[in-house]
Amino acid sequence: MRPNYKNIETLYLFTLFAGTLFFIPAIFVDRFTTVPSLWMQVWISTGILGYVLSRKGRAAILATVVIFILFFIRLLKERDIRFSFVHYTVVALCCLLLLAGLFFIKKDSASGRLLIWQCSAQLVSRKPVFGYGGNGFTTNYMDEQASYFTKHPDSKYAMLADNVRHPFNEFLKWTINYGMAGLSLTLLLVVKG
Repeated sequence: MRPNYKNIETLYLFTLFAGTLFFIPAIFVDRFTTVPSLWMQVWISTGILGYVLSRKGRAAILATVVIFILFFIRLLKERDIRFSFVHYTVVALCCLLLLAGLFFIKKDSASGRLLIWQCSAQLVSRKPVFGYGGNGFTTNYMDEQASYFTKHPDSKYAMLADNVRHPFNEFLKWTINYGMAGLSLTLLLVVKG
C-alpha cells in the first residue's frame, strides 16, 4: 500500500498550526506578548489553517476544531471567564452541526465507512471477548460484507462496497482482532504507560 502524501502534508501543516497556537507562545512567553508578534502568530495560524481546511480532510478539520476549542478553553481559564448553560448549549449545537457537515463533505466516503463499521460491529458481536486473532479483520471482513449484501440485496451501500483491508478506526480493528480483552489491555497500557 502506497502512503498518501496528501495526508502527510496536511498532518505536517496541522502540526505547525497547533505549534503556533500553543507551543511557540509557551516557550517564548516574553517574546510573544507584544502586539506585532501576536499579529504574526495570528497570520501564520490563519494561513496554515486555510490550507489545511482547503484540503477537505475530515480528520484535519475535526482536529483543527479540537485545537481551537482547547486554545479557547486555555484562554478563558487565563482570563477567569466562566461559561453559562446557554454557552454550553450553543457549543454543543455547533459541534453537532460540525459533525453533520463533516459527513456531507464526502458523503459517499462517510457512508462507505458506516457500512464498514456496521459489518465490523457484527464481527465484534460474534467474538466480543478475545476476537479473531492477529489478522482477524483482514481475514473475516469480506465474508461479513458478502453476508450483509446477501441479506440486504437492495442496500444503498452496494455501490460503495469495495475490497476493505482496514476499518478506518484503530480501536475497532483492535477489538475485532483481539476482542474487548485486548482492547482493554491496550488502553490500560496507553493510559498508565
